[in-house]
Amino acid sequence: MPHDSLSDRFETLRAMPQARALADAAARRGVRAWLVGGAVRDAVLGLASPDLDAVVERDAAALATTLAAELGARLVALGGGRFGAARLVRGAFTLDLWDLEGAPLEADLARRDFTINAIALDLASGELVDPHGGLADLERRVLRATRDSVFEEDPLRVVRLARFAATLRGFAPDPGAQRLAGLASRQLGEIAGERIRQELGALWQRAAFAPAQRALEAAGAWPALWLAPDRGAAAPASAAAAASLLDEIAGADREPRARTAAGHALAARAACGPDSAPAAVTLLARRRALSRAERDLALRLLALLGEAAPVLDADLAWLLHRAGRPWRFAFGLAAGVSGAAQGARWRALVPRAEALLAARGEAVLAPLPLLDGGEVAALLGIGPGPGVGAALERLLEAQVRGEVRDAGEARARVAGWRRAGGALSDRC
Repeated sequence: MPHDSLSDRFETLRAMPQARALADAAARRGVRAWLVGGAVRDAVLGLASPDLDAVVERDAAALATTLAAELGARLVALGGGRFGAARLVRGAFTLDLWDLEGAPLEADLARRDFTINAIALDLASGELVDPHGGLADLERRVLRATRDSVFEEDPLRVVRLARFAATLRGFAPDPGAQRLAGLASRQLGEIAGERIRQELGALWQRAAFAPAQRALEAAGAWPALWLAPDRGAAAPASAAAAASLLDEIAGADREPRARTAAGHALAARAACGPDSAPAAVTLLARRRALSRAERDLALRLLALLGEAAPVLDADLAWLLHRAGRPWRFAFGLAAGVSGAAQGARWRALVPRAEALLAARGEAVLAPLPLLDGGEVAALLGIGPGPGVGAALERLLEAQVRGEVRDAGEARARVAGWRRAGGALSDRC
């Protein structure tokens, strides 16, 4: 990396409005301030970062209040042990401000996870502080721990290691970091689920599934996170091929909830097999490592994996309805976990599904009901209860399949069930 190029990048970073405002406010109080962590790392790599981390010698609370007023930002108090912090939020940018409280800057850098995140940029002088060789590691594309106890202190850094390996192009853990992460992965079950959810969400939403899966496996986070304690040292199946097909079919879909749910479905299926994967997802949801919506979608995706690729357009329409808008993830997972022949069929279904949805769209994914429960009950001659619900579900299926097109045909279909003795178990 040419030095002049780095200098230009650091000057651009220092010139950001929130960085310049912090530098000015700190200078007025006679306090030194540094940008640290991800923003400095990304500047070296030539990447833009709307989020800044900064540390100041002292008076962080007063500086944060001043900056909030000057920048028109919302001020949020953060925890952080003896390193107190405040967050300023305005639009797309955030500025996290940490107070060293008299401790040396090196103490803050030493507590960080990887050397590439342990670099500081003096806002006043532009001087770079790099006690752990992070700049050299950025040039070598190496993820190296700042010290041997990094993963023991916080096992979630195992997942964080995987995230950086998958999202920073060309980066890989050094042998020491990989070994230490593998040892610490045994403690992942002790981590608060909310923290796991944040890291995994960032991984799957920012990286393709194949490199994400490889990185999780290399770091030791997979299959450890998805295996229930009673499964012990089970030998999971590789998910590499499935992840590649998932990327091929659904990689362009960036919907965050769907990507997270698909990532969990992929990881759990490969780690636990088809029978135990739903239990693994449910267990993680109980730990709050998934939201309810993510859990429900992951379980829906897993439930669809046992089906063969549909041949008829009516069957394809019904499958698309049950998969919903994230149908590409359902197809990608199905292709990935099937054999070669079935996988090819699922891939070939994608253009057919696109054409069907182009023609029928919401009539497949979210059709408006043709009849309400009261009318169905009257036509069947029954009162409210599960029979009405079953009839409505069958009527919806017939509508999605294209067998019933309007209210008149719907009434005729329900009336036919009554004449046949209400045999709702038969296909309508």
